[in-house]
Amino acid sequence: DNSFCYKEIDVMRPTYKKFWRFDLAGNKNETKETNCPFPNPPENLVTQKYILNESTYQGGYESKIKNPDTNEEVILKPDSNCAFVPQAVLSLNGERIAFACELGKNELINKYIYILPVKDVFLRSYEKAVKIAYENDPYLQWIDDGQLLLKSAIGYKSVGEMWNTAKILLIKLDGSQQELVPRGTKITDGPVIAPGKNAFIYETIAEGKSNESREGNEEIVVMSLDKRILYRIHGTYAKWIR
Repeated sequence: DNSFCYKEIDVMRPTYKKFWRFDLAGNKNETKETNCPFPNPPENLVTQKYILNESTYQGGYESKIKNPDTNEEVILKPDSNCAFVPQAVLSLNGERIAFACELGKNELINKYIYILPVKDVFLRSYEKAVKIAYENDPYLQWIDDGQLLLKSAIGYKSVGEMWNTAKILLIKLDGSQQELVPRGTKITDGPVIAPGKNAFIYETIAEGKSNESREGNEEIVVMSLDKRILYRIHGTYAKWIR
């Protein structure tokens, strides 16, 4: 509430380890590890109902979803064309799943987002899934249980290019789409949805900048879900606090 701990280590001295506590008044005191519990990050994305797990293999990686009550596990693979799954996300209530499916790591065609109830995945039933085509480098986030954001890169990065030329879409469960950020925008990071689910931020190259270096050209754009640009902030990184 009013202080935080951090662990100090020295990569050249593996046995060196100190624990420090800071309070919000700026006071720093050495303390013990027992006074600073550090939670271990979860290995899997765990919801109330299902566990989403990714495993690597030669040529890509696959995603599996598991029912912890029955230990049943299913690989996300709607058909033989789905060579690997670059991203999969569960809805906030754990009832639905959205995942990207690609033919092969370097293929430029047949790339789709599937959106369907998790129960249908366990039934191996993909016939009623919403199917959205995308181009490259998908980045999916659920806004709420009925809609999500998709960032999709246009083409591939050139050698030395440090941004994605991309677009950002709002997708609803009926398959309808709305383009929020126009195709071809130079998006360097994002989108990140606001806690209130009414806006999102993304990082871009400032409009009118002719220099194609990211250094000093980044801009944070705050956009509402009805496509209004609320703020433009010069900077290199931003996240929502509340």
